[in-house]
Amino acid sequence: MRAPARAAALGVLTVALVVTGSPAPAAVPTWSAVPAGSAAPSWSAVPVGSAVPALSPAPAQLPAVLPVALPTGLPAVLPGALPAMLPGASAPASVPAILPTAGKAAKPSRILLTPTADPATSQTVSWTMPRKQARQRVQYREVGGAKRTVRAARRPATTKRSSGTRAPRYSATMTGLRAGTRYQYRILTRGRRTAWREFRTTDPRGRSVTMIGLGDTQVANRRVPRRTIRRAVADAPEASLVLQAGDLVDRPYRASQWSALFSAIGGTARTRNWVVSIGNHEQCVLVTRCRSGRAQAFRSYFDWPTNGFPDQGETWFWFDHEGVRVVVLDSFGGQMERQAAFLEQALDTNPQRWSIVLMHAPPFATRPGRSNDGVRRLWLPIIEAHDVDLVLSGHDHSYARGHLTEDGPVYAVSVSGPKYYQATDADWRAHGATREAWAAATSTYQVIRIEGDRLSYEAVVSARGPGSTSPGGPGTVLDRFTITKSPSGVKDVA
Repeated sequence: MRAPARAAALGVLTVALVVTGSPAPAAVPTWSAVPAGSAAPSWSAVPVGSAVPALSPAPAQLPAVLPVALPTGLPAVLPGALPAMLPGASAPASVPAILPTAGKAAKPSRILLTPTADPATSQTVSWTMPRKQARQRVQYREVGGAKRTVRAARRPATTKRSSGTRAPRYSATMTGLRAGTRYQYRILTRGRRTAWREFRTTDPRGRSVTMIGLGDTQVANRRVPRRTIRRAVADAPEASLVLQAGDLVDRPYRASQWSALFSAIGGTARTRNWVVSIGNHEQCVLVTRCRSGRAQAFRSYFDWPTNGFPDQGETWFWFDHEGVRVVVLDSFGGQMERQAAFLEQALDTNPQRWSIVLMHAPPFATRPGRSNDGVRRLWLPIIEAHDVDLVLSGHDHSYARGHLTEDGPVYAVSVSGPKYYQATDADWRAHGATREAWAAATSTYQVIRIEGDRLSYEAVVSARGPGSTSPGGPGTVLDRFTITKSPSGVKDVA
């Protein structure tokens, strides 16, 4: 028979065929591999164990190791027959049914930068490997400077039942960095190293920063969320931070959904920090027929900082970024009172000019019939008392923005995927709040820019669903406002 037509387009993989019972010659004859892209020669299959046919010209003695070339698309295990890729020659006898192949070194994937408690002097990176492997390391340097190496640690193990995969994840923290400085890093594994990637440490004295805000992605991540993320980064390429409000996936035990998510994220998390407030879907709260193993996948993928708070949970933390204190809370993981005390301390000790709180469930619900009582009762008074500048949330699958007090904290709710709910201001009005802007069946991303004493915010349409109330399509600015602070800290929101 003849080689399949597609073999001509495949690269070739050189392997050794062990011929039993034959001593090795002093010199092994040379055989030519078929280059990728050349015409495929005729070849024939010979059953394993059959007599060795004559080779032309026949060597005086069969080599113990006969080099041949196989297309990379062929399986390594060929039960019963072995194709010989040498034009005009058949396969030798008594070769094993399992052929050794030259396997590639395992490749790191799903690479994420996440902040430490002090992003001015350190940076965490994590990645996934297809199998467990020792000596995972990260090499880093100032741009043009000397290289340093840090060993990685294994992240918490996962199970296929709760996370869809057992693939191990690793993380490493680069320390001893200088503030406001460009660094390069690469991941070293056994037999492989990634390309150099670049990030910049934060500057505590910085007065200018750009961030991207995202709502729930959750479903069809390869479609609308992917486009939303790409549009956001194209719109704000200078953004050093992405703040995502949770519900990254719908069913955390399905490997395909995490694959789709990381396809949507792409390389955006390799050069800027991603921060996520865990949603209810990652931990299977308010979700029927779901399993997560206590948010096992989420806890493995994301390596968050700790702040020295007694009994601090893994999914709530704070960090300072270019003059902004960012506090991240867990709306559905329990310990609401403990998180309230944590929030109070984080805001009491805030030395920064600006403050942002990121949490999945908003204090004022936009979905009809929904009311997030715990968030409103325990966290809202603290947010108002400390005059937080901006609160970013998701959960309600529509867009809304408003306030409780004039020129006080601004509350913004958004969705970045294609799952939508109806929108209402009933819960806002029931609790004395004002909804100033809204849109149903509309996906957005938010661009937040801070320049000294001025914060500007734009919500930009990335997709519209059936019945969308957005006035325009993708690229339309749906909502915008600014916050201006006087030297004494008095705010004006307009």
